[in-house]
Amino acid sequence: MFLKSLRSRLRAHVLEDASNRLLLDAWRGGDQLAAGVLVRRYMARLTALARSRLSRKLARRIDSEDVVLSAWRSFFVAAGDGRVGVPDDDDLWPLLVTMTVRKLARQAARHSAERRSMQAEVDAGDDWREVVSRDPSPAEAALLTDEVEHLLSQLEPVDREIL
Repeated sequence: MFLKSLRSRLRAHVLEDASNRLLLDAWRGGDQLAAGVLVRRYMARLTALARSRLSRKLARRIDSEDVVLSAWRSFFVAAGDGRVGVPDDDDLWPLLVTMTVRKLARQAARHSAERRSMQAEVDAGDDWREVVSRDPSPAEAALLTDEVEHLLSQLEPVDREIL
């Protein structure tokens, strides 16, 4: 077990210094560690790029890391099909940036569609303080009481007592 772990760490260390082309070839040959090295090599920069391109409203709906992971998925699918490869200069950055920015643009367009439009969202600002500071109306209090009683009635007696 120890030797297997040591071999794996040694192989991962060797892969860290490998070229992108070698890593992609190794991944195509079934080496998942090589894919991990590629992802680690670019993930932080791609996530920062995606985060910097998201508006505040869009950032509430879309996680920049999810967009980057989607770009990685597309990259590995395309690389597995032979549609993309590593350029002669061994730099994947331009390709990955293009894929990430396009994913962002598609997500922005999707969330700007009429039914999902971010423009329709209201920025609560400081209005939330007014909402949470007021006491509930008698009707709201009665609805809440009814709902809690209904939920409690579905529990076992021991669970009701604990709650």
